[in-house]
Amino acid sequence: MTNRSESDDQKISIASLNHDAKHCEEEIERDPNVRLELYRAVCNAALSEASIRGPSAISPFWIDIILNGVEDMWSSTRRECVECIRKLFYTPALDSATVRLPYHSAHQSSLSSLADHNANVNQSKRGAFPIKPIGSEKRGHIVNGGGTTASCADWRRQLASKLLYRWTRTRNGSAGWYQREGLLRVLKIYCEFNHTFYQNNFEGQLWLHEVLFRAGIPALHEAQLPVREEAASLLCIIAEQEGAVCSYVFDRVVSKLQGLLTTQKTPSPPSKTEEAQTHVVEGHLIALIKLFERDPRSDHKESTYPLLMRYASHPASSVRQYVAEALCPPSEMLCIRLLKQLSIGSRWSSSHVQNNWQEGETILMALQRHLLYYLAQGKGYDFNLERLISAETDKSPACFFHSCLESLLDASCASRFELSRMGQQIIPLLLQLWVRFASTVEVVLTVVRELVPSSAPSEYSSMLQRDRCHILVELIIPLLWWYLVVRQATATMEDQENRRVEGVHVSHFLSTLQDRTWKVRNPMFSIVMLIIGCYFLPLLEESDVAIVHEILLDSQTWENILRTPPAMPYLHFGIDFVSSMKYKGRDLQHLVPVWLTALEGAQTHHQCILATMIREALCFSDAESQEESGKVNGSVFCRPFRFAYHDTFAAPAMLDGGEEMSLGYTWLKTYFPTVQEIPSGEMFFGTAMGSYAVAEDFERQKAVVNALRRYVCNDLYLSPLIEPEILREARTLMAGMVRAYPGQECLEFVLDSLLMRLDRVCPQWESKEENTIRQKQKGRDWDIWDDDNAGCGPVEGISIEEIRDASHIAAHIMQKMSPEAQQLIYKKFGDRLVKLMY
Repeated sequence: MTNRSESDDQKISIASLNHDAKHCEEEIERDPNVRLELYRAVCNAALSEASIRGPSAISPFWIDIILNGVEDMWSSTRRECVECIRKLFYTPALDSATVRLPYHSAHQSSLSSLADHNANVNQSKRGAFPIKPIGSEKRGHIVNGGGTTASCADWRRQLASKLLYRWTRTRNGSAGWYQREGLLRVLKIYCEFNHTFYQNNFEGQLWLHEVLFRAGIPALHEAQLPVREEAASLLCIIAEQEGAVCSYVFDRVVSKLQGLLTTQKTPSPPSKTEEAQTHVVEGHLIALIKLFERDPRSDHKESTYPLLMRYASHPASSVRQYVAEALCPPSEMLCIRLLKQLSIGSRWSSSHVQNNWQEGETILMALQRHLLYYLAQGKGYDFNLERLISAETDKSPACFFHSCLESLLDASCASRFELSRMGQQIIPLLLQLWVRFASTVEVVLTVVRELVPSSAPSEYSSMLQRDRCHILVELIIPLLWWYLVVRQATATMEDQENRRVEGVHVSHFLSTLQDRTWKVRNPMFSIVMLIIGCYFLPLLEESDVAIVHEILLDSQTWENILRTPPAMPYLHFGIDFVSSMKYKGRDLQHLVPVWLTALEGAQTHHQCILATMIREALCFSDAESQEESGKVNGSVFCRPFRFAYHDTFAAPAMLDGGEEMSLGYTWLKTYFPTVQEIPSGEMFFGTAMGSYAVAEDFERQKAVVNALRRYVCNDLYLSPLIEPEILREARTLMAGMVRAYPGQECLEFVLDSLLMRLDRVCPQWESKEENTIRQKQKGRDWDIWDDDNAGCGPVEGISIEEIRDASHIAAHIMQKMSPEAQQLIYKKFGDRLVKLMY
């Protein structure tokens, strides 16, 4: 009975273990996080073993398990296992030709079960065949001492055979695409690592060719994009191993693309056959792109241009994007060919856009890549536009540039959004390319002057003509003047005479604009005047300078600019306008109320620009340094282009670098990496002058003080939603106002605003000593700031910062006051001011 009882207990224990094992298998199969942790543990153990004994010490069972992870449906698991294999390849081998591996039957048995589990349970559930380890009986042989011997390269040969076997298995229709994607990534690592082996070993070359024909080329036809991308990368790696293979791969890809050409438009929606054909086209285009990336200066780019242009009007947007990417830089001749296609792009006009807009979009996308590439080159790069145009076309540079701009205007006004968007993105880049690399700007100024609308009858409809005028005056003309500024700044140190010659064209162009656009009082003309008034005054005649000053010093001009949305992106030039006018000794107090009016409703970066203009116009910025030196001309604030170097003046898109290139900031920073390296003074603003003798205008000062009180102290500073950057600017303006207008009424109003804001944002500020102690006790536990039950206002850390800043401003104000005035202030505000300061 005892023996029977013990036997029953053993059966129950075994049944329990089987149940637990089955539960673990189900958990691994169901939960991808559990599988990820399992494979991560195996990978870490394998890498640890390889670091001690070399990669040949890794058991084939472990390789099987890692390869199962490579085929896992979870991308994180595949990435973990592929990276493990990469590290194993680059782990240095031991000096000894063989290594001794301890043989533990129980341990090997458990690993075998784990490999079989993943092969037969997990993978089969995802539609794959069970994995049968190849040559498992030959993985090692028992030697005296209970170990196995393994050659240093044996594990790589075994891996090679396993990869091809698994790839053949995954070609079955029931296998998942993710399995093929994972295996292709491992094949890439294998082919890339053994490049010297293939060059000197016939067996290795045969294996490489087998991978090419069994895996690389067929995978270009896959429906899933990740598989096609990995296959294209694999083809490029194989092509690098041997020149004949490289030529064959390129010819194979080009031949396939030529065979897939069709003149028939695909109906919408496309059939399954046509969709599959699109996938094949995409796969071979990706392969072509990868080949060009491996050899950026390949001569094949120009030879494939006619073929790629036949795909430029493909109905699938993905194909058109790949075509644009295949027409990639660097290739100056290819860039000129694209510009030539652009110059004859009249077929993109609204009357024909329905039939040809796809080709136009593709050409513009490809051209954008070229323009971005050449504009990103350093200051030593020379892009000879005139020579290339003469070699490729029979047009003069002026005529060629005019045709390109006309086509871009047509594209920008097109009814198709794709064309309109690309056209407006290309215009700044093309303008910048011409201004930067043209031998003289005469061609550019002449062409744009011809495009300026006149009273002559137009061939376009009234609506299209209106759209063209908008793009011309809102985009082309202001950006052209700004690019001329950058050209002047970057070339003026090298060629003073050329600068004077260009000044003649600047004066001529200014007179043309004044005749044709000032009559309609377009606010964008004021933007052009703003740019000219900042940087071109030394190049103009005195009569033109007087006209520019008259326009820019008129408050009506600034009112028009501030209420015109298309003009606001150019507001940052106002910072240099203030510097220029102050450098010339001009008084700007009468413009401050206009700027203050627009301060509260502007966007955050525009608020920073306006606040800086106001601060510098009232000499609040460097008042203390002025008191010491007695002059403004040597101040850092007289350096131009500061808006290009500070994020606070940038639109949200600029913070990600999205407009650095199109605005010419990249070009500017190529020559002047920091704002301190920019020359200041006479080069841009002309000869410095002392302050104009202006009679003391109490009405003007009163208007400035009232505007500061209303728009800064009352509206901006007291707003609880104000951004931190604007809050700092508002405090600076308030401190400067007290310093510039130290009247009793002004001092009391600023102090009253300080107390009112504290009452709004942190009502319990008067118990600041208790709050400070509580904050110090919390130490660095900043997460508690988000506690809604905090006892020191809405957010304790912010409250303490508000109190500290307000106290600093109040102390600064009181220091500037006489003892009698201090007594009056203390008498009015009583204990509240004492608590704030002490």
